[in-house]
Amino acid sequence: MKNTILILSFTHSEKVVENFVEKIENGFRSLNLIVKHLTLGLDIKHQMASINEAELAFIFSIGPYPLSLRINGEKVYDFFKCPIYMYCIDNLLYDFARNDACRDFFTQALSNPRFHMISAERSFVDLYKNIQDSSGNSASVSFMPMAGFFNSPLEKAIEKQNKICIIGNPGGLGVSGWNREKSIFKTAEQNNRIGLSNKQIIKISDTLEAPEFLGNVAKVIIEEASLDYKILLDQNFLIFATSLDNFIRIRTRVNTVQSLEGFPVDFYGSGWEELFGHMSNFSFKGKISHFEIAKTAAQYQVLLNFDPNFEYGIHDRVFTALGSGTKVITNENGFISSIPKHNEMVYNYKINEPNIALIAEKALRETKEYTHRSELVLKHNWTQRITQWIHSVS
Repeated sequence: MKNTILILSFTHSEKVVENFVEKIENGFRSLNLIVKHLTLGLDIKHQMASINEAELAFIFSIGPYPLSLRINGEKVYDFFKCPIYMYCIDNLLYDFARNDACRDFFTQALSNPRFHMISAERSFVDLYKNIQDSSGNSASVSFMPMAGFFNSPLEKAIEKQNKICIIGNPGGLGVSGWNREKSIFKTAEQNNRIGLSNKQIIKISDTLEAPEFLGNVAKVIIEEASLDYKILLDQNFLIFATSLDNFIRIRTRVNTVQSLEGFPVDFYGSGWEELFGHMSNFSFKGKISHFEIAKTAAQYQVLLNFDPNFEYGIHDRVFTALGSGTKVITNENGFISSIPKHNEMVYNYKINEPNIALIAEKALRETKEYTHRSELVLKHNWTQRITQWIHSVS
């Protein structure tokens, strides 16, 4: 029986990918699987010397970017003949919009059972499962939510600062691309590359502005404009959808942070100071390594989280912060109910109602100890995720 897994990954300036690889590898090793690596940014020839394709059970790619690797002139997923899984931890719209290998991989997955896609967000799984090729074939798409990056679950909680911390960046538009005077309708109108009528744009915009909107822009566009799911692979649609998603993402983050004027907030990441450097109670700490997030979040009473417009799937920061006993303010999300006794420590806001001043005041004021911390760590760690996923695909 083949028992070797090949993890495809790449180097990241803030060590995000490296941290994911370490935890996912530990998950595979806990199942007595041997793990090999091919990492873009390192010597591929040297790494290939230790890989015996005959021993490979499957390949596990961290996102679509490593799939751009070519070996002896062949695409990596054509060079190796074993099953290959692409695990997408970001909003899938961006993976498909930015990466030709991602679209090619998924197109092949429609007819080739060797190719599989995994998403950290379930509503995207439901969307991409609906795509069919001309023969009526659909791709293998599964759900594996992110997990926490924990220190020891029994580690004694340190004394926390009565402040809010934000870890991450304002959004993909970049500060220079942000225009407070724009609207969803204007953004849709300017980026309408798929021939939508004015009536359709109005309908889409109204739904995206509604209080009950949870985050999946692509789903709203397809449903409100009655489009075929195949359009999810169309580059013009992806440009249109990501323009709306990006606008909503940065607007939510900017307006949410704006509502914290007067609160003590520490920022870890880039781009915030350019937007909010004039705020007297805000402190800008710069970038940190992903390996430092658990230790950093543990120092604060409250962490403010922004998911990448996920409807059902939570950013790893939420689990990581809760694992250190830090309260979390985050956007509404269907997956929050999976957190043990989430009402003890999680405070929700709506994407389209981003004034969180009252929520922040309550979160900082309330003195709580997370009594289900150990249960959270046992349920939402990467070894557990990998084990559950392996059983589901087996």
